[in-house]
Amino acid sequence: MPAGLGLHPYFPATPWTHIQAGVTGMWETDAEVLPTRHVPPPAGADPTTGFDVAEAAFDTVFTGWTRRARITWPDEERLLDIEAEAPLDFLVLYTPPGEPFFCAEPVSNITDAFNRLEEDAGCMVLAPGESRSASVRFMPSETISTR
Repeated sequence: MPAGLGLHPYFPATPWTHIQAGVTGMWETDAEVLPTRHVPPPAGADPTTGFDVAEAAFDTVFTGWTRRARITWPDEERLLDIEAEAPLDFLVLYTPPGEPFFCAEPVSNITDAFNRLEEDAGCMVLAPGESRSASVRFMPSETISTR
């Protein structure tokens, strides 16, 4: 049976919320948000170097994720480190423009993976009686604002 795992947490977005996550690529999508082409992350909004959430519009699966991300709210002097374990090898970032929230979602597969079994889409196939699990750690702390 094809299977996938993931967490879909929402986080508050302020004008200065910043996210950094090591990735190597991303899937461009069509109007229905289905993956069409694997490309490098865009300059200016590359999660590897980090970007302000308010300045990007993603509903995107990132690949080559290091399974670590850091979200900072410098205006509130807070940060959150996220660490995931295999098989959560992909990171979905959903940053809807003008909304007071965004999502950073550790997942095991790309969108539409069940229809892309021949690709490196992350879809797992479970035998009868087989199970899979995943773990994510969310580690909040306080920080000193640099803005």
